[in-house]
Amino acid sequence: MPVAHRALAIPGLGLCLPERIGDGWLVRPTELDHTITARLDLTGSPGNPVLEVRSDHEPWRTALTPRHADLLARLGDVGRVGLTAEQLSVAIYGDPAHAVTVRAEISRLRRVVGALVSTNPYRLADGVQLMVLRPPAQV
Repeated sequence: MPVAHRALAIPGLGLCLPERIGDGWLVRPTELDHTITARLDLTGSPGNPVLEVRSDHEPWRTALTPRHADLLARLGDVGRVGLTAEQLSVAIYGDPAHAVTVRAEISRLRRVVGALVSTNPYRLADGVQLMVLRPPAQV
C-alpha cells in the first residue's frame, strides 16, 4: 500500500509519488529518467542493512532485515537470469526443501521494495541496477 508523498520505485516509470484520491491512488513519475539505481549497504553495523533507491532526484531509504538483504544481494549477483525458489533455497539453506520459506520471504521483501523484484524466476526488475556495498573480507 502506498504512503502519501513517499516515493515508490516502479520499473519503467522510475521514482513516483503517490497521491491519495478518494478511495484510490494517483501515482505520478517524478522525472523523465526511468532507470532505477539501488544501493544495498551491508557495511553498517551488523543486522542493519540499508537500501537506498534513486532515479535522478531525491533518493528514498529503507532498512532491510538481514535475510531480505541477503536475498536482494543474491538476486543482484545473478543478474537478469534470476533464480527459482528452489535455487534460492539451495543458496541460502543448502538444499531445495525450503522453497516455500523462500517464496514467503520474497513476498515480504516485495512488500518493502515493491516492484524492484520480479518473479518467475526471482530477479531484479528491468531498469533496476543494484550496487551492493559489502564489508571488507576478514583475513
